[in-house]
Amino acid sequence: MDEDAVPPQPFQVIPDERIIQFGPSDSFNDKAKKIAAELSDAPGAFITNFLEELMAIQYFTSKPKTVFFVCHDEGYVPTAIQYEFLIDVFITHNPYFYDELIRLMPNRKKTIFYLPYGIKRADTIRMHKPGSPLNILFLARIHKLKGIFELPEIDEKLRQADITVNWTIVGDGSEKEVFREMVKFRENFTMLTLNTQDDVLQECAKEDIFILPSYKDGLPVAMLESMSAGVVPVMYRFNEGIDRIITPEYGYLADPGDLTGLADAIMTLDRDRALLEKMSLACFTKVKEEYDVKERAKSYYELFYQYEKYKRKKRIKFVSHSGWLDLPFVPSFFRKMARRMKPGTKLTM
Repeated sequence: MDEDAVPPQPFQVIPDERIIQFGPSDSFNDKAKKIAAELSDAPGAFITNFLEELMAIQYFTSKPKTVFFVCHDEGYVPTAIQYEFLIDVFITHNPYFYDELIRLMPNRKKTIFYLPYGIKRADTIRMHKPGSPLNILFLARIHKLKGIFELPEIDEKLRQADITVNWTIVGDGSEKEVFREMVKFRENFTMLTLNTQDDVLQECAKEDIFILPSYKDGLPVAMLESMSAGVVPVMYRFNEGIDRIITPEYGYLADPGDLTGLADAIMTLDRDRALLEKMSLACFTKVKEEYDVKERAKSYYELFYQYEKYKRKKRIKFVSHSGWLDLPFVPSFFRKMARRMKPGTKLTM
């Protein structure tokens, strides 16, 4: 655990990390059972955001704890709504999803909170390099939804404008080798593997622009980490809430698919280095004042301290995710027998 995020008393941090192994054929129900085997029925709180964890709490515990659900992005909203009956407190990092949950569950407004998370900040801020090509950082999962394959296209637009930049790609993902093959003849592209958070922060201090042409995101940690070193974000407007965080003072946003908009932003910063430095300082200051982990952790623990206040009486509700066979009251022998039967065979009860 990050020392800066260690809670004050009376919370106690127990170094107890457990790894649960799932098999390729495990159903939602199977995964929930394995998770539940590691849970305690003592009073307290569960902090969760995954479907299988909520299933474990609902079906396989006595439900004595307060349930805090963290809604990171739009992918978590359906689960939040579906398990509203079980969740006591909702936490969002992005103001858009705070507003969205209140819109969808107006009766739960008092138990929905907007709490920006904190990050460990870079120790150093980037240094101005007059006349040098701009260094651009992509720090994310290497997947088409993150816009990784759009970077060479943006590079082409910059070359056509007689602008040379250096691209640093940091991340992993299923399409890493495909992308590596795509840029192997582009000398201004470098792909790095960084093993620790400190390594990432040190790399951020070498960059000028953080680029993320992502089509789906919540509030990217990598964006804030790079901004803590004074790196200016240039990104797609992947949700409405990001407009309220990355205003024109701090960076550039383009509509998803607008490669020209991203390229134009880079051209502007390349040609106006004074503007780059002004925005760089603004980014550094914003993260220092609003997202420092030492300060943000306090607001989380202030809320967690009140777990008894927010504990609601739990309702019993069966939610099926993969058919009636995975409901917890179906005997395991019957479930296995039914799955071995050929499609179209009728069951008589």
